[in-house]
Amino acid sequence: MMTKRTRATALPRVLVGTLYCGENEFDECVASIRRQRDVELDHFVLKDLPKREAHHRLYGTFMERATRFDCFVKVDADTVIEDERLLAKIGEVFREQHWVLELGIPLYDFFSDQLIPEMNAYRSCVRWTGQDGLFTDSSPVPASNVLHDDALAPAAIHCKNPSPFQAFHYGVHRGIKVIQPGRERRNDLRSWMHWTTLADTWRHFRRDGDVRLALAVLGAELAYRGTFQNEHFDYSHPFTRAVFKEYEGATAGAIAREVVRLRRSNWGLLPEGLRWKVLCLRHGARPPATRLIRRGLRRTARRALKPLRRRAVESSR
Repeated sequence: MMTKRTRATALPRVLVGTLYCGENEFDECVASIRRQRDVELDHFVLKDLPKREAHHRLYGTFMERATRFDCFVKVDADTVIEDERLLAKIGEVFREQHWVLELGIPLYDFFSDQLIPEMNAYRSCVRWTGQDGLFTDSSPVPASNVLHDDALAPAAIHCKNPSPFQAFHYGVHRGIKVIQPGRERRNDLRSWMHWTTLADTWRHFRRDGDVRLALAVLGAELAYRGTFQNEHFDYSHPFTRAVFKEYEGATAGAIAREVVRLRRSNWGLLPEGLRWKVLCLRHGARPPATRLIRRGLRRTARRALKPLRRRAVESSR
């Protein structure tokens, strides 16, 4: 039995869980976890499961093994840790900050070229009683016990080297999270967060021209059009792969032209904030789109388009 003195000086005990569905970075992810030092570490991988089942098993494993660890860390298969002491530092935060039950550290995201939320770690006393069907990473921890630690950022690189299908799926997944079809109540905060990440991805493509960035935005625009529903964000779903096959091998320019075409049909002439609201109202599951709501959308669109049309007429003279 450890004394208080020896326990205080012992290495942090960290359990790491990874969900894998064919991500390109998996081998590099595992290697980056194995390189961690100054920590007692155990790592398990759950492979090729539907998203909701995968998270159910992940959190179930965390809870089953809670007595043997100080904290849990979820490291996705598309995530590569660069700091060899990151997990040790996470353990030290939980040891020093007794009020913290959940720690979130921003990641650097290849697609948006920005820091995004976030690698999550949990004190071993945290319990999960169910998962949101769409936002499977929803936290059971009260906000007063969550620490968002920018000092450790970036925790890792997210999607360091994605495959073309992985990039397309990234956009589909986040596009669905923007419009949230079939939900009784939309989570506006998460919707806007994913909207801005995808907007940053489009800007990144226009700077760098990487076809994978264009494929990500293409997946999102197809989701905004209503091509995909909630069940299609699983990697294993054949419909998502079938749609991707239509664009596989296309050049960056061809994908970009298709994105522009889709944006026009997806209210793309509207200012970005207004476009987000319109798409969410069209596809989200707040009260059904009655004639009153549709009429309001049309009025809003006419008001927004009026100055654009006026400028077009003036420039043609």
